Amino acid sequence: MANDALFDEVRALGLDPTRYVITGSGPLGIRGLREINEVDLMVDDDLFDELAQQYRQDGDRVIISDAIEAFCDSAFPEEPGVPSVRQQITAAEMLEGLPFVAVETVIAIKMNKGREKDLADVDLLNSFNANHPRRPRLEGLAGADPRHLPLSGRTASSRSSSQTGACKDGKERLRPHRRGDQATS
Repeated sequence: MANDALFDEVRALGLDPTRYVITGSGPLGIRGLREINEVDLMVDDDLFDELAQQYRQDGDRVIISDAIEAFCDSAFPEEPGVPSVRQQITAAEMLEGLPFVAVETVIAIKMNKGREKDLADVDLLNSFNANHPRRPRLEGLAGADPRHLPLSGRTASSRSSSQTGACKDGKERLRPHRRGDQATS
């Protein structure tokens, strides 16, 4: 499935763009930097629960289609240099009517993963940045560099939920792929 068709499938879901953000390889796909095979959504816990009632839940993710998966926000552990999921949703770059994780944040996430394919994506994004020096203003964050945003803002209980992989409902969840995992994104 071509990138445009994948993003059309996301648009057809009619999700509120203030409750999710497209992550993984999506920000590369929307910019035409490479073909992508799937779209990963980071969603707030309430939207996760709504999607879990409509589609098949598999641990920490809801499988919306063969090409679209949604992950609850508390399934993502805090990472050095990476804003919280709530901050990523708030600071999303709206492109073609869809919310995407900011390029700088994608670079930080992929650098943390350190897999060969992620480092190749970082090279593509750095080349993109070199050729497109104008960066969109991050609404609500007064132009803050996402790599320097505080990772706080979560209570001790939500941090422990994030560490255990439980979403808002308290059910244990598998974690999405992280550094060292072999899953594709």
